[in-house]
Amino acid sequence: MMRNNHKKNGISLDLHSEAHPGCFGEDVATAICWNLQPKDRHDNQQRLLEFYHYNLVKYSAGSCQLTLEQVKKAYIHFMPLAMSVMLLLAVNIDMGSEVNEAISERAEVLANDILGEHGR
Repeated sequence: MMRNNHKKNGISLDLHSEAHPGCFGEDVATAICWNLQPKDRHDNQQRLLEFYHYNLVKYSAGSCQLTLEQVKKAYIHFMPLAMSVMLLLAVNIDMGSEVNEAISERAEVLANDILGEHGR
């Protein structure tokens, strides 16, 4: 769910309705791509993925077989889906021109990042 929260660039996202068990890559891509401004995402992406992996290992009581590299690959793999769902939700919810503009900007930078990641 997307809503205007009157913060800078005006969007806040409720991931509870979108997250689901069994697909950590989609969930982590959605959380990072939907909730961070492009600069914040670029500046903090590595740390966030490391923190996510750390907690995945910590709270799985040692049963986590995923490596940090696998978490990164899953994040990159699901970036296009996260962007697509964000745009589909934004198109169907009128949040005002300022918020829609912020979402469009975020999606444009994300699309360029996706092309860069998948072009490697």
